[in-house]
Amino acid sequence: MITKRPIGRPKGIKIPRTDADQILSTPVGFCEGVLNYPRLYNWQCDAMNPFILSTGPKAKMIQVAIVSPNEGGRSSLIISGISSWWLSLHKRGKVGITTADQKQLNEQVIPALEINVNKMGWNSVKSPYYRITTPDGARLIAFTTDDAGRVEGLHKGDDTDSPLLWIVDEAKNVKEPIFTGIDRCSYNAKLLSSSPGSKHGTFYKAFTEHREQYVCIQAGLKDCPHISKDKVDRIIATYGIEHPFTRSSVFGEFMDQDEIDRYILSDTDLQRCINNPPPFKPGFVFVFCDFGGGHDDNVIAKRDGNKIEIVAAWKEANKEAAAGRFIRHFVELGVRSDQIAGDAAEKEMLDLIARGGWAIGRQNFGQRNANDLTYTSWGAKAWMEGAAGVARCEWILPHDDGLWAEMTTRQKYLTSSGKWQAEEKYEMRKRNVPSPNKADAVFGCMAAIDYTIFEKVVDFSNWRDQSADMAHHQVLEESGASAGWR
Repeated sequence: MITKRPIGRPKGIKIPRTDADQILSTPVGFCEGVLNYPRLYNWQCDAMNPFILSTGPKAKMIQVAIVSPNEGGRSSLIISGISSWWLSLHKRGKVGITTADQKQLNEQVIPALEINVNKMGWNSVKSPYYRITTPDGARLIAFTTDDAGRVEGLHKGDDTDSPLLWIVDEAKNVKEPIFTGIDRCSYNAKLLSSSPGSKHGTFYKAFTEHREQYVCIQAGLKDCPHISKDKVDRIIATYGIEHPFTRSSVFGEFMDQDEIDRYILSDTDLQRCINNPPPFKPGFVFVFCDFGGGHDDNVIAKRDGNKIEIVAAWKEANKEAAAGRFIRHFVELGVRSDQIAGDAAEKEMLDLIARGGWAIGRQNFGQRNANDLTYTSWGAKAWMEGAAGVARCEWILPHDDGLWAEMTTRQKYLTSSGKWQAEEKYEMRKRNVPSPNKADAVFGCMAAIDYTIFEKVVDFSNWRDQSADMAHHQVLEESGASAGWR
Protein backbone atom coordinates (compact mmCIF):
# COMPACT_ATOMS: atom_id res chain seq x y z
CA MET A 1 0.00 0.00 0.00
CA ILE A 2 1.30 3.44 -0.88
CA THR A 3 1.11 5.94 1.96
CA LYS A 4 0.02 9.38 0.81
CA ARG A 5 -0.72 12.66 2.54
CA PRO A 6 -3.96 12.66 4.59
CA ILE A 7 -7.01 12.74 2.41
CA GLY A 8 -9.16 15.83 2.19
CA ARG A 9 -11.59 15.92 5.12
CA PRO A 10 -15.30 16.12 4.34
CA LYS A 11 -17.28 18.52 6.46
CA GLY A 12 -18.48 17.05 9.77
CA ILE A 13 -16.27 13.92 9.69
CA LYS A 14 -13.29 13.45 12.04
CA ILE A 15 -10.54 10.93 11.23
CA PRO A 16 -7.86 11.28 13.95
CA ARG A 17 -5.66 8.20 13.45
CA THR A 18 -2.81 7.91 10.94
CA ASP A 19 -3.57 4.24 10.19
CA ALA A 20 -7.12 5.29 9.37
CA ASP A 21 -5.69 7.76 6.89
CA GLN A 22 -3.72 4.96 5.26
CA ILE A 23 -6.81 2.81 4.91
CA LEU A 24 -9.00 5.67 3.79
CA SER A 25 -6.46 6.76 1.20
CA THR A 26 -7.21 3.61 -0.79
CA PRO A 27 -10.05 3.87 -3.35
CA VAL A 28 -12.31 1.37 -1.58
CA GLY A 29 -11.52 2.74 1.89
CA PHE A 30 -12.18 6.29 0.72
CA CYS A 31 -15.51 5.37 -0.88
CA GLU A 32 -16.78 3.37 2.08
CA GLY A 33 -15.19 5.36 4.91
CA VAL A 34 -15.34 8.95 3.65
CA LEU A 35 -18.07 9.04 1.01
CA ASN A 36 -20.23 6.60 3.01
CA TYR A 37 -20.88 4.33 0.04
CA PRO A 38 -22.63 1.04 0.79
CA ARG A 39 -20.32 -1.93 1.15
CA LEU A 40 -18.93 -2.55 -2.32
CA TYR A 41 -19.10 -5.92 -4.07
CA ASN A 42 -15.89 -7.80 -4.68
CA TRP A 43 -15.90 -7.03 -8.41
CA GLN A 44 -16.36 -3.31 -7.68
CA CYS A 45 -13.40 -3.42 -5.27
CA ASP A 46 -11.34 -5.25 -7.88
CA ALA A 47 -12.14 -2.49 -10.35
CA MET A 48 -10.98 0.28 -7.99
CA ASN A 49 -7.95 -1.15 -6.21
CA PRO A 50 -5.57 -1.26 -9.22
CA PHE A 51 -5.52 2.55 -9.33
CA ILE A 52 -3.41 2.56 -6.13
CA LEU A 53 -0.49 1.50 -8.32
CA SER A 54 -0.86 4.60 -10.53
CA THR A 55 0.05 7.03 -7.72
CA GLY A 56 3.25 7.91 -5.88
CA PRO A 57 6.96 8.06 -6.85
CA LYS A 58 6.95 4.51 -8.24
CA ALA A 59 3.66 4.86 -10.06
CA LYS A 60 2.79 2.66 -13.02
CA MET A 61 0.47 3.52 -15.87
CA ILE A 62 -2.76 1.61 -15.11
CA GLN A 63 -5.61 0.80 -17.49
CA VAL A 64 -8.83 -0.78 -16.22
CA ALA A 65 -11.78 -1.98 -18.31
CA ILE A 66 -15.12 -2.77 -16.67
CA VAL A 67 -18.08 -4.44 -18.37
CA SER A 68 -21.22 -4.79 -16.28
CA PRO A 69 -25.00 -4.46 -16.64
CA ASN A 70 -26.99 -1.27 -16.33
CA GLU A 71 -27.84 -0.56 -12.67
CA GLY A 72 -24.65 -2.34 -11.64
CA GLY A 73 -23.24 0.82 -10.03
CA ARG A 74 -20.60 1.74 -12.63
CA SER A 75 -21.53 5.44 -12.82
CA SER A 76 -23.03 5.98 -9.37
CA LEU A 77 -20.32 4.15 -7.44
CA ILE A 78 -17.19 3.28 -9.41
CA ILE A 79 -16.83 6.31 -11.71
CA SER A 80 -17.94 8.87 -9.14
CA GLY A 81 -15.94 7.15 -6.40
CA ILE A 82 -12.64 6.73 -8.24
CA SER A 83 -12.89 10.30 -9.58
CA SER A 84 -13.47 11.75 -6.11
CA TRP A 85 -10.67 9.65 -4.62
CA TRP A 86 -8.28 10.86 -7.31
CA LEU A 87 -9.11 14.53 -6.68
CA SER A 88 -8.80 14.11 -2.92
CA LEU A 89 -5.50 12.22 -3.03
CA HIS A 90 -3.63 14.54 -5.42
CA LYS A 91 -3.22 18.26 -4.76
CA ARG A 92 -3.37 19.19 -8.42
CA GLY A 93 -4.82 15.99 -9.80
CA LYS A 94 -6.81 15.99 -13.01
CA VAL A 95 -9.74 13.84 -14.12
CA GLY A 96 -11.31 13.83 -17.59
CA ILE A 97 -14.63 12.08 -18.17
CA THR A 98 -16.29 11.66 -21.54
CA THR A 99 -19.19 9.61 -22.88
CA ALA A 100 -21.16 9.42 -26.09
CA ASP A 101 -24.49 9.94 -24.33
CA GLN A 102 -25.36 13.38 -22.91
CA LYS A 103 -28.29 11.91 -20.99
CA GLN A 104 -26.00 9.36 -19.33
CA LEU A 105 -23.72 12.20 -18.26
CA ASN A 106 -26.51 14.47 -17.02
CA GLU A 107 -28.66 11.88 -15.28
CA GLN A 108 -26.13 9.36 -13.97
CA VAL A 109 -22.55 10.59 -13.74
CA ILE A 110 -23.01 14.24 -12.75
CA PRO A 111 -25.67 13.66 -10.02
CA ALA A 112 -23.41 11.03 -8.42
CA LEU A 113 -20.45 13.42 -8.53
CA GLU A 114 -22.55 16.26 -7.10
CA ILE A 115 -23.31 14.19 -3.99
CA ASN A 116 -19.57 13.81 -3.41
CA VAL A 117 -18.91 17.50 -4.13
CA ASN A 118 -21.31 18.45 -1.35
CA LYS A 119 -19.76 15.97 1.06
CA MET A 120 -16.23 17.19 0.38
CA GLY A 121 -16.97 20.92 0.27
CA TRP A 122 -15.69 21.33 -3.29
CA ASN A 123 -16.96 23.64 -6.02
CA SER A 124 -18.69 22.67 -9.25
CA VAL A 125 -20.10 24.45 -12.28
CA LYS A 126 -22.23 23.03 -15.10
CA SER A 127 -21.59 25.46 -17.96
CA PRO A 128 -20.24 25.38 -20.62
CA TYR A 129 -19.29 21.89 -19.40
CA TYR A 130 -19.31 20.19 -16.02
CA ARG A 131 -16.27 21.08 -13.90
CA ILE A 132 -15.17 20.39 -10.31
CA THR A 133 -12.37 22.23 -8.51
CA THR A 134 -10.93 21.54 -5.05
CA PRO A 135 -9.32 24.04 -2.66
CA ASP A 136 -5.90 22.46 -3.35
CA GLY A 137 -6.24 22.98 -7.11
CA ALA A 138 -7.35 19.56 -8.34
CA ARG A 139 -9.95 19.63 -11.11
CA LEU A 140 -12.34 17.41 -13.05
CA ILE A 141 -14.02 18.06 -16.37
CA ALA A 142 -16.84 15.97 -17.86
CA PHE A 143 -18.33 16.37 -21.33
CA THR A 144 -19.59 14.60 -24.44
CA THR A 145 -18.03 15.14 -27.84
CA ASP A 146 -17.58 13.69 -31.30
CA ASP A 147 -14.43 15.79 -31.79
CA ALA A 148 -11.20 13.98 -30.90
CA GLY A 149 -9.44 17.34 -30.68
CA ARG A 150 -11.40 18.23 -27.55
CA VAL A 151 -9.84 15.38 -25.56
CA GLU A 152 -6.23 15.99 -26.62
CA GLY A 153 -5.59 19.10 -24.52
CA LEU A 154 -5.67 17.43 -21.11
CA HIS A 155 -2.26 16.16 -19.90
CA LYS A 156 -0.67 15.09 -16.65
CA GLY A 157 1.62 17.48 -14.77
CA ASP A 158 5.35 17.22 -14.17
CA ASP A 159 5.17 15.91 -10.58
CA THR A 160 3.40 13.23 -8.57
CA ASP A 161 0.83 15.70 -7.28
CA SER A 162 -0.69 16.42 -10.70
CA PRO A 163 -1.45 13.08 -12.38
CA LEU A 164 -4.20 12.62 -14.97
CA LEU A 165 -6.99 10.02 -14.91
CA TRP A 166 -9.09 9.55 -18.06
CA ILE A 167 -12.52 7.88 -17.80
CA VAL A 168 -14.65 6.81 -20.77
CA ASP A 169 -18.18 5.91 -19.73
CA GLU A 170 -20.46 3.77 -21.93
CA ALA A 171 -17.30 3.11 -23.91
CA LYS A 172 -18.99 0.67 -26.28
CA ASN A 173 -20.71 3.63 -28.00
CA VAL A 174 -17.74 6.02 -28.13
CA LYS A 175 -16.26 6.55 -31.59
CA GLU A 176 -12.76 5.32 -32.32
CA PRO A 177 -11.22 8.80 -32.95
CA ILE A 178 -12.06 9.74 -29.34
CA PHE A 179 -9.97 6.85 -28.02
CA THR A 180 -7.15 7.88 -30.34
CA GLY A 181 -7.34 11.45 -29.01
CA ILE A 182 -7.19 10.23 -25.41
CA ASP A 183 -4.18 8.05 -26.18
CA ARG A 184 -2.38 11.18 -27.39
CA CYS A 185 -2.68 12.57 -23.86
CA SER A 186 0.02 11.72 -21.32
CA TYR A 187 -2.26 10.17 -18.70
CA ASN A 188 -1.36 8.15 -15.61
CA ALA A 189 -4.47 5.98 -15.56
CA LYS A 190 -7.43 5.17 -17.77
CA LEU A 191 -10.79 3.60 -17.03
CA LEU A 192 -13.08 2.22 -19.72
CA SER A 193 -16.55 1.41 -18.43
CA SER A 194 -19.67 0.15 -20.21
CA SER A 195 -22.37 -2.43 -20.51
CA PRO A 196 -21.49 -5.12 -23.08
CA GLY A 197 -21.92 -4.48 -26.78
CA SER A 198 -20.86 -6.18 -29.96
CA LYS A 199 -17.52 -7.82 -30.59
CA HIS A 200 -15.72 -4.92 -32.20
CA GLY A 201 -14.07 -1.64 -31.28
CA THR A 202 -11.61 -0.43 -28.64
CA PHE A 203 -13.76 -1.44 -25.68
CA TYR A 204 -14.17 -5.02 -26.86
CA LYS A 205 -10.49 -5.26 -27.75
CA ALA A 206 -9.60 -4.34 -24.16
CA PHE A 207 -11.07 -7.73 -23.17
CA THR A 208 -9.53 -9.70 -26.05
CA GLU A 209 -6.47 -8.86 -28.13
CA HIS A 210 -5.37 -6.00 -25.82
CA ARG A 211 -6.21 -7.81 -22.59
CA GLU A 212 -2.60 -7.83 -21.38
CA GLN A 213 -2.68 -4.02 -21.29
CA TYR A 214 -5.76 -3.86 -19.03
CA VAL A 215 -7.07 -5.06 -15.72
CA CYS A 216 -10.37 -6.53 -16.95
CA ILE A 217 -13.47 -6.75 -14.76
CA GLN A 218 -16.53 -8.54 -16.12
CA ALA A 219 -19.83 -8.79 -14.20
CA GLY A 220 -23.44 -9.68 -14.94
CA LEU A 221 -26.70 -9.20 -13.08
CA LYS A 222 -25.91 -12.35 -11.14
CA ASP A 223 -22.96 -10.45 -9.61
CA CYS A 224 -25.21 -7.59 -8.46
CA PRO A 225 -27.38 -8.85 -5.57
CA HIS A 226 -29.16 -5.50 -5.26
CA ILE A 227 -30.84 -6.18 -8.61
CA SER A 228 -33.76 -8.47 -7.83
CA LYS A 229 -33.99 -12.02 -9.09
CA ASP A 230 -37.47 -11.14 -10.33
CA LYS A 231 -35.93 -8.64 -12.75
CA VAL A 232 -33.44 -11.22 -14.03
CA ASP A 233 -36.24 -13.77 -14.49
CA ARG A 234 -38.40 -11.15 -16.20
CA ILE A 235 -35.66 -10.26 -18.69
CA ILE A 236 -35.13 -13.92 -19.57
CA ALA A 237 -38.87 -14.52 -19.90
CA THR A 238 -39.39 -11.39 -22.01
CA TYR A 239 -36.42 -11.55 -24.36
CA GLY A 240 -35.49 -15.23 -24.30
CA ILE A 241 -32.27 -16.78 -23.03
CA GLU A 242 -30.39 -16.30 -26.31
CA HIS A 243 -31.37 -12.69 -27.07
CA PRO A 244 -28.37 -10.32 -27.20
CA PHE A 245 -29.91 -8.13 -24.49
CA THR A 246 -30.23 -11.12 -22.16
CA ARG A 247 -26.71 -12.36 -22.88
CA SER A 248 -25.25 -8.91 -22.24
CA SER A 249 -27.34 -7.73 -19.29
CA VAL A 250 -27.75 -10.96 -17.34
CA PHE A 251 -24.48 -12.68 -18.16
CA GLY A 252 -22.23 -9.73 -19.06
CA GLU A 253 -21.28 -11.22 -22.43
CA PHE A 254 -20.22 -9.53 -25.64
CA MET A 255 -22.14 -10.63 -28.72
CA ASP A 256 -21.07 -11.38 -32.27
CA GLN A 257 -22.14 -8.63 -34.64
CA ASP A 258 -24.05 -11.09 -36.80
CA GLU A 259 -26.03 -12.17 -33.72
CA ILE A 260 -26.98 -8.55 -33.05
CA ASP A 261 -27.68 -7.84 -36.71
CA ARG A 262 -30.04 -10.82 -36.78
CA TYR A 263 -32.64 -8.63 -35.08
CA ILE A 264 -34.66 -5.96 -36.86
CA LEU A 265 -33.84 -3.41 -34.15
CA SER A 266 -30.87 -3.72 -31.81
CA ASP A 267 -31.11 -2.79 -28.14
CA THR A 268 -28.18 -0.40 -28.63
CA ASP A 269 -30.01 1.55 -31.35
CA LEU A 270 -33.21 1.60 -29.31
CA GLN A 271 -31.50 2.88 -26.16
CA ARG A 272 -29.69 5.58 -28.14
CA CYS A 273 -33.03 6.84 -29.47
CA ILE A 274 -34.63 6.73 -26.02
CA ASN A 275 -31.71 8.62 -24.46
CA ASN A 276 -31.39 11.13 -27.30
CA PRO A 277 -34.90 11.89 -28.53
CA PRO A 278 -35.42 14.53 -31.20
CA PRO A 279 -37.30 17.78 -30.51
CA PHE A 280 -41.07 17.26 -30.58
CA LYS A 281 -42.57 18.28 -33.91
CA PRO A 282 -46.38 17.99 -33.73
CA GLY A 283 -48.14 17.25 -36.99
CA PHE A 284 -49.74 14.26 -38.67
CA VAL A 285 -52.03 12.45 -36.20
CA PHE A 286 -52.75 8.77 -36.67
CA VAL A 287 -53.93 5.88 -34.50
CA PHE A 288 -53.09 2.22 -35.08
CA CYS A 289 -54.78 -0.70 -33.37
CA ASP A 290 -53.53 -4.22 -32.87
CA PHE A 291 -55.92 -6.86 -31.64
CA GLY A 292 -55.20 -9.58 -29.09
CA GLY A 293 -57.64 -12.18 -30.35
CA GLY A 294 -58.84 -12.82 -26.80
CA HIS A 295 -55.45 -13.95 -25.44
CA ASP A 296 -52.82 -11.28 -26.25
CA ASP A 297 -52.91 -7.54 -25.64
CA ASN A 298 -55.28 -5.25 -27.47
CA VAL A 299 -53.21 -2.15 -28.18
CA ILE A 300 -53.94 1.41 -29.26
CA ALA A 301 -50.93 3.51 -30.32
CA LYS A 302 -51.16 7.16 -31.30
CA ARG A 303 -48.78 9.18 -33.43
CA ASP A 304 -48.60 12.98 -33.29
CA GLY A 305 -45.91 14.14 -35.72
CA ASN A 306 -42.73 12.43 -34.51
CA LYS A 307 -44.07 11.36 -31.13
CA ILE A 308 -45.57 7.94 -30.40
CA GLU A 309 -47.56 6.96 -27.32
CA ILE A 310 -49.29 3.81 -26.15
CA VAL A 311 -52.81 4.99 -25.39
CA ALA A 312 -54.05 1.68 -23.99
CA ALA A 313 -53.05 -1.97 -23.74
CA TRP A 314 -55.29 -4.60 -22.19
CA LYS A 315 -56.41 -8.22 -22.45
CA GLU A 316 -60.07 -8.99 -23.07
CA ALA A 317 -61.52 -12.38 -23.99
CA ASN A 318 -64.92 -10.93 -24.91
CA LYS A 319 -64.59 -9.41 -28.37
CA GLU A 320 -67.77 -7.32 -28.10
CA ALA A 321 -66.47 -5.77 -24.89
CA ALA A 322 -63.07 -5.16 -26.49
CA ALA A 323 -64.70 -3.47 -29.50
CA GLY A 324 -66.65 -1.20 -27.18
CA ARG A 325 -63.49 -0.19 -25.36
CA PHE A 326 -61.72 0.58 -28.64
CA ILE A 327 -64.59 2.88 -29.60
CA ARG A 328 -64.54 4.66 -26.22
CA HIS A 329 -60.85 5.39 -26.67
CA PHE A 330 -61.43 6.71 -30.19
CA VAL A 331 -64.01 9.15 -28.82
CA GLU A 332 -61.68 10.24 -25.99
CA LEU A 333 -58.83 10.81 -28.46
CA GLY A 334 -61.02 13.02 -30.63
CA VAL A 335 -59.93 11.37 -33.88
CA ARG A 336 -61.92 10.50 -36.99
CA SER A 337 -62.31 7.03 -38.42
CA ASP A 338 -60.11 7.98 -41.38
CA GLN A 339 -57.29 8.68 -38.90
CA ILE A 340 -57.36 5.11 -37.60
CA ALA A 341 -56.30 1.72 -38.94
CA GLY A 342 -56.22 -1.76 -37.49
CA ASP A 343 -54.67 -5.14 -38.27
CA ALA A 344 -56.80 -6.58 -41.09
CA ALA A 345 -56.15 -10.13 -39.87
CA GLU A 346 -58.77 -9.57 -37.13
CA LYS A 347 -61.74 -9.14 -39.47
CA GLU A 348 -64.29 -10.05 -36.79
CA MET A 349 -63.03 -7.32 -34.46
CA LEU A 350 -62.94 -4.76 -37.26
CA ASP A 351 -66.51 -5.67 -38.24
CA LEU A 352 -67.68 -5.24 -34.63
CA ILE A 353 -66.02 -1.81 -34.48
CA ALA A 354 -67.59 -0.89 -37.85
CA ARG A 355 -71.06 -1.84 -36.54
CA GLY A 356 -70.42 0.62 -33.74
CA GLY A 357 -70.08 3.40 -36.31
CA TRP A 358 -66.30 3.35 -36.80
CA ALA A 359 -65.35 2.02 -40.24
CA ILE A 360 -61.60 2.32 -39.63
CA GLY A 361 -58.92 1.37 -42.15
CA ARG A 362 -57.85 -2.25 -42.48
CA GLN A 363 -54.12 -2.83 -42.88
CA ASN A 364 -52.89 -6.26 -43.84
CA PHE A 365 -49.38 -6.82 -42.39
CA GLY A 366 -48.88 -9.67 -44.85
CA GLN A 367 -49.87 -7.58 -47.88
CA ARG A 368 -47.57 -8.31 -50.82
CA ASN A 369 -46.38 -5.80 -53.38
CA ALA A 370 -44.81 -7.36 -56.46
CA ASN A 371 -43.18 -4.04 -57.34
CA ASP A 372 -41.37 -3.82 -54.01
CA LEU A 373 -37.90 -5.23 -54.62
CA THR A 374 -36.77 -4.83 -50.98
CA TYR A 375 -39.43 -6.29 -48.66
CA THR A 376 -41.63 -9.37 -48.86
CA SER A 377 -44.61 -7.66 -47.19
CA TRP A 378 -46.01 -4.41 -45.89
CA GLY A 379 -45.31 -5.61 -42.33
CA ALA A 380 -41.64 -6.25 -43.07
CA LYS A 381 -41.33 -2.78 -44.57
CA ALA A 382 -43.13 -1.12 -41.65
CA TRP A 383 -40.90 -2.82 -39.08
CA MET A 384 -37.59 -2.36 -40.86
CA GLU A 385 -38.08 1.20 -42.01
CA GLY A 386 -39.49 2.10 -38.61
CA ALA A 387 -36.47 0.49 -36.93
CA ALA A 388 -34.15 2.46 -39.23
CA GLY A 389 -35.89 5.67 -38.11
CA VAL A 390 -35.41 4.68 -34.47
CA ALA A 391 -31.71 4.02 -35.12
CA ARG A 392 -31.47 7.55 -36.55
CA CYS A 393 -33.16 8.94 -33.39
CA GLU A 394 -36.09 10.33 -35.41
CA TRP A 395 -38.86 9.26 -33.00
CA ILE A 396 -39.93 10.13 -29.46
CA LEU A 397 -40.88 6.78 -27.98
CA PRO A 398 -42.97 5.98 -24.90
CA HIS A 399 -41.21 4.67 -21.80
CA ASP A 400 -42.60 1.16 -21.76
CA ASP A 401 -40.37 -1.83 -20.95
CA GLY A 402 -42.78 -4.25 -22.61
CA LEU A 403 -42.76 -2.24 -25.82
CA TRP A 404 -38.97 -1.97 -25.82
CA ALA A 405 -38.66 -5.73 -25.42
CA GLU A 406 -41.07 -6.38 -28.29
CA MET A 407 -39.29 -3.91 -30.59
CA THR A 408 -35.96 -5.72 -30.15
CA THR A 409 -36.98 -9.40 -30.17
CA ARG A 410 -38.12 -9.86 -33.77
CA GLN A 411 -35.59 -11.28 -36.18
CA LYS A 412 -35.15 -10.70 -39.90
CA TYR A 413 -33.73 -12.70 -42.77
CA LEU A 414 -33.22 -12.55 -46.50
CA THR A 415 -35.39 -14.78 -48.66
CA SER A 416 -34.13 -16.68 -51.68
CA SER A 417 -35.48 -13.85 -53.83
CA GLY A 418 -33.23 -11.37 -52.05
CA LYS A 419 -36.05 -9.61 -50.17
CA TRP A 420 -36.14 -8.89 -46.43
CA GLN A 421 -38.63 -10.92 -44.43
CA ALA A 422 -39.73 -10.20 -40.86
CA GLU A 423 -39.85 -13.27 -38.64
CA GLU A 424 -43.33 -14.77 -38.58
CA LYS A 425 -45.15 -14.82 -35.25
CA TYR A 426 -45.40 -18.61 -35.19
CA GLU A 427 -41.61 -18.66 -35.51
CA MET A 428 -41.34 -16.28 -32.57
CA ARG A 429 -43.56 -18.56 -30.49
CA LYS A 430 -41.15 -21.42 -31.16
CA ARG A 431 -38.48 -19.28 -29.44
CA ASN A 432 -40.91 -18.60 -26.56
CA VAL A 433 -41.17 -14.96 -27.59
CA PRO A 434 -44.68 -13.50 -27.18
CA SER A 435 -46.62 -11.76 -29.94
CA PRO A 436 -45.28 -8.21 -30.42
CA ASN A 437 -48.68 -6.46 -30.36
CA LYS A 438 -47.43 -3.17 -28.89
CA ALA A 439 -44.58 -3.04 -31.39
CA ASP A 440 -46.96 -3.82 -34.28
CA ALA A 441 -49.11 -0.86 -33.26
CA VAL A 442 -46.13 1.46 -32.88
CA PHE A 443 -44.51 0.52 -36.19
CA GLY A 444 -47.96 0.71 -37.80
CA CYS A 445 -48.21 4.34 -36.63
CA MET A 446 -44.76 5.10 -37.97
CA ALA A 447 -45.62 3.64 -41.37
CA ALA A 448 -48.88 5.59 -41.74
CA ILE A 449 -48.85 7.96 -44.71
CA ASP A 450 -50.15 11.50 -44.51
CA TYR A 451 -51.71 11.82 -47.95
CA THR A 452 -52.28 15.56 -47.45
CA ILE A 453 -48.57 16.23 -47.99
CA PHE A 454 -48.82 15.05 -51.59
CA GLU A 455 -50.27 16.83 -54.56
CA LYS A 456 -53.21 14.52 -55.08
CA VAL A 457 -54.14 13.06 -58.41
CA VAL A 458 -56.68 10.81 -56.71
CA ASP A 459 -58.56 11.96 -53.61
CA PHE A 460 -57.89 9.25 -51.04
CA SER A 461 -59.65 11.02 -48.19
CA ASN A 462 -63.26 10.06 -48.99
CA TRP A 463 -62.94 6.79 -50.90
CA ARG A 464 -65.42 5.10 -48.56
CA ASP A 465 -68.05 7.80 -49.17
CA GLN A 466 -67.54 7.48 -52.93
CA SER A 467 -68.42 3.77 -52.85
CA ALA A 468 -71.96 2.94 -53.89
CA ASP A 469 -72.96 0.97 -50.82
CA MET A 470 -71.61 -0.97 -47.83
CA ALA A 471 -71.26 -4.14 -49.86
CA HIS A 472 -68.93 -2.25 -52.17
CA HIS A 473 -66.95 -1.08 -49.11
CA GLN A 474 -66.51 -4.69 -48.04
CA VAL A 475 -65.42 -5.79 -51.49
CA LEU A 476 -62.79 -3.04 -51.58
CA GLU A 477 -61.54 -3.89 -48.10
CA GLU A 478 -61.37 -7.61 -48.68
CA SER A 479 -59.52 -7.07 -51.94
CA GLY A 480 -56.93 -4.95 -50.15
CA ALA A 481 -58.03 -1.52 -51.38
CA SER A 482 -58.08 -0.24 -47.80
CA ALA A 483 -54.57 -1.42 -47.13
CA GLY A 484 -53.66 2.23 -47.42
CA TRP A 485 -54.55 4.72 -44.75
CA ARG A 486 -57.66 6.37 -46.15
